[in-house]
Amino acid sequence: MKVSQMDLVVAEMGKTLSKLPPRSQYQVILFAGGARFAGSRWKIDQQRGDQRVTYAVHRSRTKYRFFSPNGVASDWAFEGKDEELPSDDWIDSSPLHTRETMKDLEGKDRWFGTDWRWPFKIALNMNPAPKTIIFMTDGTGGADVDLILGYNKEKKAHASINTFLMHTSAGAPAMQRLAHETGGRFHIVFNDGTPLDGAAYFADRGKYDQMLREKDSPATTAGLSAKK
Repeated sequence: MKVSQMDLVVAEMGKTLSKLPPRSQYQVILFAGGARFAGSRWKIDQQRGDQRVTYAVHRSRTKYRFFSPNGVASDWAFEGKDEELPSDDWIDSSPLHTRETMKDLEGKDRWFGTDWRWPFKIALNMNPAPKTIIFMTDGTGGADVDLILGYNKEKKAHASINTFLMHTSAGAPAMQRLAHETGGRFHIVFNDGTPLDGAAYFADRGKYDQMLREKDSPATTAGLSAKK
């Protein structure tokens, strides 16, 4: 992600966490080549050689190895079975817990790669499975939509997936499909935080692609959705 997109993710996640209903539970999963949960218990060790390898290290020193067989940013494998992927407990929504989560997000940890499979599998492995998934991305990287939708059904999660692109239209068809086929909604978020409904984007792609080529877009632009 670009720095501006990382800034936007942090800002949007802060809004999302602040609006969680009382007594709800949440988790935040960060992903690139592999994935880890947000929070001080999780760290990423990066190793580079003939293969680019990422380790997600739990506080118990258990290591979960993700690797790119061909050094390709969008194609990462996990050394183990799906049920052996990183796992953690749900977090009770509270001002204290959300502040702790945001502290990690504000560090803007980045590492090589982008493969969407792993954050979705990790989320859908949780017990109980999530009812709602909010997916924020720059739209690039591995995008096996059939695999993600199939895993959602396989785990009998039937989670609603809401997709958000950070000031870009890259991957918009995949974002729309993930949302549409799970009962979620797709939005593009401009750098100033203004959301654009996915249907409005596809109705006038040329107009909005031009706007997205600009660094910032005014919140008062006609045709933008006022709701998320």
